[in-house]
Amino acid sequence: MNIYNSGCSFTTLHPLFINEDQMYWHFLSKDLGAETVINDSMHGSSNNLIIQRIYRHCLSNLDADTFYIINLTSLNRMDLEQSKSDRIEDVLNMNAVSRWEWETAELVTYMQIAGLVAFLNSYNKPYYIINNSKVFEWDPPGPRKPFFNFVKDNPRILNLYKYSRYDFHETYSGMKPWDYDLYGWNGHDGPAGHLAYYHKLREIIQNRI
Repeated sequence: MNIYNSGCSFTTLHPLFINEDQMYWHFLSKDLGAETVINDSMHGSSNNLIIQRIYRHCLSNLDADTFYIINLTSLNRMDLEQSKSDRIEDVLNMNAVSRWEWETAELVTYMQIAGLVAFLNSYNKPYYIINNSKVFEWDPPGPRKPFFNFVKDNPRILNLYKYSRYDFHETYSGMKPWDYDLYGWNGHDGPAGHLAYYHKLREIIQNRI
């Protein structure tokens, strides 16, 4: 089995602080008996880009025995509405940023997850979807209702509502990221933080799958 791992800077190496073989997805890959592991995580990736890489790899490797690990990042890595100008200063401006709204971003991510799950299931590709940012809003009767049961009842969507990487360390482990002074609990974990998070994910997997 091959493992294809897609994420952002939370799941790529930081040479002075952590190597890939010390990361939680590496340990999950070993549990799965991976023969080959491709880590296609890139600094600064949005969820849109993280999911696009899964589509691209899968469509190019339909006959391969591949397990996909999808690591969701912060919802506020946003796609801005394009203006009539091609100049970055006209696109990335206060008016464009002010149009971003958390609830809408969360609903869009739900939609992306639902589409990705349908796609991977249609090609019989196993996967884990892991939330590395803040937990999603627990609001079953609210505007998220169309997606809530879909996510809650899917055992391969591991930690949208509890024990996200951010939530796990802030609320349970107390292990601060090595760059906590810059990013708070949304910083990057060192080896001990990754190992503790791996054990929590493994516990979730054993209870759900």
